[in-house]
Amino acid sequence: QRTVYRLTLVKQWNMEDENDDEELNQYAKLLEIGQPDLIEIKAVTYCGKSDASNLTMKNVPWHSEVRKFAQALCDRTGGKYGTAAEHVHSC
Repeated sequence: QRTVYRLTLVKQWNMEDENDDEELNQYAKLLEIGQPDLIEIKAVTYCGKSDASNLTMKNVPWHSEVRKFAQALCDRTGGKYGTAAEHVHSC
């Protein structure tokens, strides 16, 4: 049996500010505690305006931002995790 952490990144919600890496450090602590076998990191998918959410396209990170976040998180694991595969969606 394997465990997977799925992280859905949303700009201005759960992605670090360039001047503060506290968010990444907290994610790294979760990885250390849970020790998942795999981590899937993806960008939020914007599905249009909704009364249930105030997200906009401004909250959808670019692939390069997701990649940067993933690499920074992997760097904080001391080599335990790395990128196995990536997929770029087209809009």
